[in-house]
Amino acid sequence: MIGQRIEDAWNALLDLIGQLIAPDWGWLVSLLPLLLGLLTAAVLVYLLWLRTANAVWNVSRLPRPRRAPPAPAGLHIPGPSLWPFLLPLGAAMMIGSLIFKPGRTAPPTIDPNTGAAVIAPPAAPADLVNLPLLVIGFVVVMIGIIGWYRDANRELRHVEEADAGHLAHPPAAEQLTAGLEAPPVKVAAGHEAPAGIHLPGPSPWPFFAPIAGAFTLFGLLVSPALLVGGIVMCVIAVAGWYRDASREYTYVEAGEAPEPRTRDPERAFPKVLFGAFVLIGLASFAVATLPAIVGGATAGPSPSASASGGGGAPGTKITITAVGIQFTPTQLTVAANQPLTITFDNRDSVQHNIAIFAGSDASAPVVFRGTVFAGPKTMDYAVPALAPGSYYFHCDVHPTMTGTITAK
Repeated sequence: MIGQRIEDAWNALLDLIGQLIAPDWGWLVSLLPLLLGLLTAAVLVYLLWLRTANAVWNVSRLPRPRRAPPAPAGLHIPGPSLWPFLLPLGAAMMIGSLIFKPGRTAPPTIDPNTGAAVIAPPAAPADLVNLPLLVIGFVVVMIGIIGWYRDANRELRHVEEADAGHLAHPPAAEQLTAGLEAPPVKVAAGHEAPAGIHLPGPSPWPFFAPIAGAFTLFGLLVSPALLVGGIVMCVIAVAGWYRDASREYTYVEAGEAPEPRTRDPERAFPKVLFGAFVLIGLASFAVATLPAIVGGATAGPSPSASASGGGGAPGTKITITAVGIQFTPTQLTVAANQPLTITFDNRDSVQHNIAIFAGSDASAPVVFRGTVFAGPKTMDYAVPALAPGSYYFHCDVHPTMTGTITAK
């Protein structure tokens, strides 16, 4: 009895030492963001304490700024806008949707029988992002962009119309008598401003350039078509922005008042250039999604599929199609003990292959592993004769693409 207790205590001690020597690294790595956050908070608290403890030495030695003189008639500081604060909030929600997601891909494991690395099927695409949070963040960003642009246009209109009721302060009497006020210059109907002073005209490109950047970023993750379209949209946005800035600079250098058409937001809006911007964005999106849509609509059973709908009929040649990141068909029947040819039709622009396992999942021994290639392209796989039984197959690049071949 005592010996059994001593042995149990010894085994418990060995288990504890084993946890210290070979801990659960996956669990420890998952704690790194929390530890970094706590470390950052500790550093900030320490710096705040240092500043408080040395408050006497941190007093500013700069002289107090002098009181600003009164602004000339017709000039004012634009009012505050909350939209710039809404944009990073929406962006943070979109980034958070990639962190607070419902599913994660399990780490690879080692098959104890064969010693081969077994890659677990990744989580479904819908589980890799928090879709409600992503959509809400995108809507918040778009609302911020539209609201900010409307505020800027409203501010410009008020200045152009010289709304003295709430924008301008009348000059002091002593300024008028002393002749300190510059004579106003007529720049547009119903508006007077000090000589040589005007508000830069509106430009929409600072708001559309981030949209082009988003297309480029998603193109790196999703499709080359979005990448190319995003780059072209970025070029258009930069060119339009540079053109607007160059026109404004030319007016200032010439010492002239800007033309009325550059002061009106509606007339200054680059309709043709912006139309090309939108068309390129729509075209790149269509090119990225059309192959999957058309392929899914036109994909049917393989030529060797049986009439009973149970997959391929017994034979030595079958066709498997990859479209929309899935196999068609997924259930096939072939003749046992005969060499098999698989015509693999990859209609996706990403890389796929077919790997066959002698069992019900990828942990079974590998019977055949085909060459990985990107589509649209077709390749014939020469598969050794299959003994009677059921065989699991999947794509090594996208393990969620699965199917079953039955040999009989």
